[in-house]
Amino acid sequence: MLASWSEKDQDRGLRLWATAIGFQGIGWVLLGLRGSASDFLSVVIANSLLVLSVILIYHALNRFRKVSLKPRIYLVAGVIPLLLTFFCYVKPDIIVRALIVAVALVIVATLCVKTILSVQPGPKPFSHWLTMAGFSASGLIAILRVLHLLLVPDPLPSLFARGPVQNAFIVGQSVIIIILTFGFMLMCNDQSNAELQAALREVRTLSGLLPICASCKSVRNDQGYWQQIESYLREHTDTVFSHGICPECFRRLYPQFKHLADQDANSGTGAS
Repeated sequence: MLASWSEKDQDRGLRLWATAIGFQGIGWVLLGLRGSASDFLSVVIANSLLVLSVILIYHALNRFRKVSLKPRIYLVAGVIPLLLTFFCYVKPDIIVRALIVAVALVIVATLCVKTILSVQPGPKPFSHWLTMAGFSASGLIAILRVLHLLLVPDPLPSLFARGPVQNAFIVGQSVIIIILTFGFMLMCNDQSNAELQAALREVRTLSGLLPICASCKSVRNDQGYWQQIESYLREHTDTVFSHGICPECFRRLYPQFKHLADQDANSGTGAS
């Protein structure tokens, strides 16, 4: 991800994604310090960073598809620490805290899948399917954790309790973030290759033989239709035309003003 700091890559969302990975790594480290670090660091800050990281990932996907993200999504990142603080100190409840984080992950994962589906119409490349599969798996694991917390009696008897679902949640989310990062890098690579191919096609359009009419100077395009050379070049280049009239045509079309054309020819300019 170190290559993500260029301006063009930033436009694709790689900088946001790299920041999200950093926050997620810090969050998991703080979670692992439970018992040796304060509850504020290992519970409130750790879980808040995990939620913030997935919001940044959602923002990165919107940057990738060149869509502005409304800032209100970050209100969630501000509300989560308040809720976690309340259920950690005011009314301690480990189940509610776990539910808050799991539900937030489910919601953001769903938004991410929806965003990837809207990136481009038609068939999706492998990179898109891989990334969507990662988000779907992340959301599914979070849903299973929510159901486990709601349906199983005393699912987390203590802060450090471990079980199959708890372990699956921690290990699963850790592995999935690696898959997601790989998938997103492939998405950016596919987009970069598509832009390069489009640029090469445009160059090839103007580098080959160009059929042009010997009389009216119209050109034949790739579809076999004849069109004015001005419109053809305007479609395939950044050329902007400013029309005038040369002295020879001026004399032929306006013989009564021939002396004006002679003056323009002597001065090296054309009539306009």
